[in-house]
Amino acid sequence: KETNEFVMRRGMVSQRHLREFRNYESREDYASCDNDGLFTSGYAVAEMYRYATLKRELGANHERTLDARKNATKACEACLLLMYIHGRPEGFIARSYHVTGEPVPNDGIFYKRSGKTARCVYTDYAQENGRVGEEVPCDYPIPDRLAALYRSLGYNDDDITYKADTSSDEVTGHFLQMKTAHDILAPEDPELDGLIKDACTRTMKHIIDHGYEFCESSGKPTTWAKWSM
Repeated sequence: KETNEFVMRRGMVSQRHLREFRNYESREDYASCDNDGLFTSGYAVAEMYRYATLKRELGANHERTLDARKNATKACEACLLLMYIHGRPEGFIARSYHVTGEPVPNDGIFYKRSGKTARCVYTDYAQENGRVGEEVPCDYPIPDRLAALYRSLGYNDDDITYKADTSSDEVTGHFLQMKTAHDILAPEDPELDGLIKDACTRTMKHIIDHGYEFCESSGKPTTWAKWSM
């Protein structure tokens, strides 16, 4: 309950600081974290197993069972969105994303979408690494079902700024989440299964094509995703 009510950000389990100790109502309006994808994957998997257990013990239509499936599905969709939000034709996974009005942290590599191109915005880290202004394509379509997580709130694709330089632990979490969702949620949700298979296939192809490294648009591996070593 607390996660859904006080922590969630468009389906993502993120970090949210409190102004007052143990006072959830004092939470900061804004939340983000490098590991939004990893944290959300862990939450999704937990809710999937909760759903599977309650379905077995209480039945598919029990209130608690349906609640668990709803939570698991939304978290799965939020994770999958990070695999499409960048719009890159080849497989990639964003760490997180922000919409217009949310401040972009000054601690990494971020791309602002505009039409069919995304451009690296200024941060100290991007400046130090000569990435500011770097452009990447973003013309791979975001599935409507996933984009609804932000479009239903009045935002569009050009409102998106996503965080890149994704690490190996994020990638691992996403694959665990997809496998579990395929086993537990997909049998009753073929549309979701299709999204999982597409995202998994494109991401795995990216890793194999780049010599078992998870690479940025520069063709160089991200800071923490070098499995070839």
